[in-house]
Amino acid sequence: MLWFRQIAQKLGKMGVTISLGWYNQQTVHQLASTVAELLPALEQLQQMSVKGRKLVDGFGSQRVMEVITGHSRELNVAQSAVEF
Repeated sequence: MLWFRQIAQKLGKMGVTISLGWYNQQTVHQLASTVAELLPALEQLQQMSVKGRKLVDGFGSQRVMEVITGHSRELNVAQSAVEF
Protein backbone atom coordinates (compact mmCIF):
# COMPACT_ATOMS: atom_id res chain seq x y z
CA MET A 1 0.00 0.00 0.00
CA LEU A 2 3.02 2.27 -0.24
CA TRP A 3 1.83 3.50 -3.66
CA PHE A 4 -1.51 4.51 -2.16
CA ARG A 5 0.20 6.57 0.52
CA GLN A 6 2.45 8.22 -2.08
CA ILE A 7 -0.55 9.17 -4.22
CA ALA A 8 -2.42 10.56 -1.22
CA GLN A 9 0.60 12.61 -0.17
CA LYS A 10 1.13 13.96 -3.70
CA LEU A 11 -2.54 14.96 -4.05
CA GLY A 12 -2.32 16.67 -0.67
CA LYS A 13 0.78 18.62 -1.69
CA MET A 14 -0.98 19.62 -4.90
CA GLY A 15 -3.88 20.98 -2.85
CA VAL A 16 -6.40 18.60 -4.40
CA THR A 17 -7.22 16.58 -1.29
CA ILE A 18 -6.79 16.50 2.44
CA SER A 19 -5.50 13.19 3.73
CA LEU A 20 -6.89 12.07 7.04
CA GLY A 21 -4.59 9.07 7.23
CA TRP A 22 -5.63 5.46 7.29
CA TYR A 23 -9.34 4.83 7.78
CA ASN A 24 -8.77 2.37 10.60
CA GLN A 25 -6.73 4.92 12.56
CA GLN A 26 -9.42 7.62 12.56
CA THR A 27 -12.20 8.15 15.03
CA VAL A 28 -15.63 9.52 14.30
CA HIS A 29 -14.68 12.58 16.36
CA GLN A 30 -11.57 13.25 14.23
CA LEU A 31 -13.56 12.92 11.02
CA ALA A 32 -16.34 15.17 12.31
CA SER A 33 -13.78 17.75 13.45
CA THR A 34 -12.12 17.86 10.01
CA VAL A 35 -15.47 18.21 8.26
CA ALA A 36 -16.49 20.97 10.68
CA GLU A 37 -13.27 22.84 9.87
CA LEU A 38 -13.86 22.53 6.13
CA LEU A 39 -17.51 23.59 6.05
CA PRO A 40 -16.84 27.31 6.53
CA ALA A 41 -13.70 27.19 4.35
CA LEU A 42 -15.55 27.78 1.08
CA GLU A 43 -12.58 29.40 -0.66
CA GLN A 44 -10.32 26.46 0.19
CA LEU A 45 -12.96 23.98 -1.00
CA GLN A 46 -13.42 25.91 -4.25
CA GLN A 47 -9.67 25.96 -4.87
CA MET A 48 -9.48 22.22 -4.22
CA SER A 49 -12.36 21.66 -6.62
CA VAL A 50 -10.71 23.69 -9.39
CA LYS A 51 -7.39 21.88 -8.93
CA GLY A 52 -9.16 18.52 -9.00
CA ARG A 53 -11.00 19.35 -12.22
CA LYS A 54 -7.72 20.41 -13.83
CA LEU A 55 -6.17 17.11 -12.82
CA VAL A 56 -8.94 14.98 -14.34
CA ASP A 57 -9.35 15.19 -18.10
CA GLY A 58 -12.58 13.21 -18.43
CA PHE A 59 -11.04 10.51 -20.64
CA GLY A 60 -10.16 8.04 -17.88
CA SER A 61 -13.02 5.66 -18.64
CA GLN A 62 -12.07 5.69 -22.32
CA ARG A 63 -8.49 4.71 -21.44
CA VAL A 64 -9.78 1.93 -19.20
CA MET A 65 -11.98 0.60 -22.02
CA GLU A 66 -9.02 0.68 -24.42
CA VAL A 67 -7.02 -1.41 -21.99
CA ILE A 68 -9.90 -3.83 -21.47
CA THR A 69 -10.57 -4.04 -25.19
CA GLY A 70 -6.88 -4.56 -25.91
CA HIS A 71 -6.71 -7.42 -23.43
CA SER A 72 -9.91 -8.88 -24.83
CA ARG A 73 -8.49 -8.85 -28.35
CA GLU A 74 -5.31 -10.52 -27.15
CA LEU A 75 -7.33 -13.17 -25.34
CA ASN A 76 -9.51 -13.78 -28.42
CA VAL A 77 -6.43 -14.18 -30.62
CA ALA A 78 -4.84 -16.56 -28.12
CA GLN A 79 -8.05 -18.60 -27.84
CA SER A 80 -8.34 -18.81 -31.64
CA ALA A 81 -4.76 -20.07 -31.90
CA VAL A 82 -5.43 -22.77 -29.29
CA GLU A 83 -8.59 -23.93 -31.10
CA PHE A 84 -6.68 -24.66 -34.31
